[in-house]
Amino acid sequence: MWRYEVTWTGDPRCAPEFQIFDTYMNAIDATVHVFESRVDVLQQNGCCVKKTYLSVEMPQDIRDFVATAIDPTGQIQNGVCAMDGLLYNGMVDGSWNRMKDARADDAVYRRCFEQHRAKPGGLACQRVASAAFAYKPLVSTVVPCYKTDRVYLSELLGSVLVQSYDNWELLLMDASTEWDVVATLAAGAHNEGVYRIELPGNGGIVVNTNASIQQATGDHIAFLDDGDILKPDTLFHYVAALNKAAEDDHLRVLFCDEDMFQKTGEWGRPVFKTKLNVDLLYSHNCVTHFLMVEKALIDCIGMSPEDVAGAQDYDLTLRCLAAGARFEHVAHVQYHWRVHPGSTADGSADSKPYAIEAGRLALQRHFNALGICGTVEETETPFVYCMRYALPEPAPLVSIVIPTKDHVETLDACVMSIAQKATYANYEIVLMENNSEAPETFAYYETLPERVAATSEGKGIARVMYWPGEFNYSKIINFGVEHAKGDYLLLLNNDTEVISPDFIEEMMGYLQRPDAGVVGAKLYFADHLVQHAGILVGVRGALAHANQDFSAKREGYLARAVRPGNFSAVTGTCQMVRRDVFEQVGGYNEEFAVGFNDADFCLRVWEAGYRTIFTPYVELYHYDPSIYSIACFNLQQQRYHSQSARAIAVTSSRRDGRRRAMMFLHERPAV
Repeated sequence: MWRYEVTWTGDPRCAPEFQIFDTYMNAIDATVHVFESRVDVLQQNGCCVKKTYLSVEMPQDIRDFVATAIDPTGQIQNGVCAMDGLLYNGMVDGSWNRMKDARADDAVYRRCFEQHRAKPGGLACQRVASAAFAYKPLVSTVVPCYKTDRVYLSELLGSVLVQSYDNWELLLMDASTEWDVVATLAAGAHNEGVYRIELPGNGGIVVNTNASIQQATGDHIAFLDDGDILKPDTLFHYVAALNKAAEDDHLRVLFCDEDMFQKTGEWGRPVFKTKLNVDLLYSHNCVTHFLMVEKALIDCIGMSPEDVAGAQDYDLTLRCLAAGARFEHVAHVQYHWRVHPGSTADGSADSKPYAIEAGRLALQRHFNALGICGTVEETETPFVYCMRYALPEPAPLVSIVIPTKDHVETLDACVMSIAQKATYANYEIVLMENNSEAPETFAYYETLPERVAATSEGKGIARVMYWPGEFNYSKIINFGVEHAKGDYLLLLNNDTEVISPDFIEEMMGYLQRPDAGVVGAKLYFADHLVQHAGILVGVRGALAHANQDFSAKREGYLARAVRPGNFSAVTGTCQMVRRDVFEQVGGYNEEFAVGFNDADFCLRVWEAGYRTIFTPYVELYHYDPSIYSIACFNLQQQRYHSQSARAIAVTSSRRDGRRRAMMFLHERPAV
């Protein structure tokens, strides 16, 4: 997939014809998507130009080709650009550098880790600081051991003995007494805080872990696998977080960032986590290590049952969440997760196939405990789950509110995609007409109710409401909601097209949870690359669309492009909310007439105590080019200031008796 920008001066009626050829000038059967055409685009030099934004879908991965932009009227000089293998490699590398995540380059990560790790002087300062902590809890770190590798356990033990926080105990639960590894290493530690506890045979990971919890005397229980390693300041950062928390902000569960390794010191594949992301947790265990739980909380909720063996940490995390515990993310890599045949660090199900069902069972019990009806299903990816929420019966009315003005072809594609594909059996389409001028628009409205009823086979109806005021998106939405009849509101742009037939059911499912506020969908540009998969607030002081320009199956960082999760906001292009929540926060803020109203709405819903949820299981096309245009503009600005983005510009001119015309052809890949 290649994105192009055609720029020219001269006749604004010019509509450049775009073609791709091979090196023998044979036409390549490529699909050209015209995103947008703009006139009078002001440049840095004060001149105004015309621009057309294109996306070209190549039939295969071709390295050598020629692109042309031709004005059929002959008023504008043609533009041409050639791509060869060397330049192609540079463009692909540049695209990768823009889209790679923190796990892409272990060498870079190791340099970063070395730069930021606590040095001997820093550890000495931590020992002084920890002595002054107002709260100095005893931390019990438990390690179930069964036929443990001597080298692995020795490295684990060494990482605990050097902790800069000194009020701890280490419980080595020995379930294989015929091996002398645990006994020998525990005796050789010469530390009163290290305990070897002999178990009467191997009861399995859950039984052994529960036995260690019962033997622990600490205020907090931390869980460490027998092949893994802690940083020397892990416990310090955890206890510091406990001390930093306000008195009314009682932390009960803590976890941290982590990385993976096969050989000590060769750290890689870091996982920089977020604050507790509940909906991401509902798809897989995104908390994992280094889990530390208040002992009093465990005493209250009880220990894990044996049938969740292999997912006992996931089970404990979910039961803590169900109990309303306050979670804290310690934003440092404090845990090194060893990759070896008996570990699930690589995400493979081969080492513990039973753990997949155990995780599903733990998640199902969590929803059952919360009184949320539905069925947890496994997915094609090991240890990843999907909750299918039960919907109310009979099916409540869903009001699909669509602001619109003229452009009936675009609107009809949107409306008919709903009527043809939607499997939900009770919805109304409320068109919010805003000052259309074309006669065919109003003729279209007259036939629409009958067409929708017939096409949907009675599942949906359509009606038109009129907003006569000036364009103000927020006012139009609020007016539409006021006149909508459903208890569930689906706010939808008129330039969308449904892909997922069950999009209403999927979005409504999340709203059966009392903590859910707004649900958003996964949207694609016309060229099938991701346009929206959640909004982040604060990037460069504004908003950013996460994982934009990714292919449909590309996971993104922490797999957040392909799994449900919580974001700062979701785009109002496709947004579902319960009416009671919409009215509780006062609807859309009418001071935001054009942009940012959807993000503002989501943030106010967050402030009211609800979650904003992105689901990748609802997919639509969004043909609005505005976000792409902004992206092109931003990239163009980067080109002025950076050599990292390369562009080709071929300029030529001809006299037409009035002006000199020029065409510039810029390109960049979206791989």
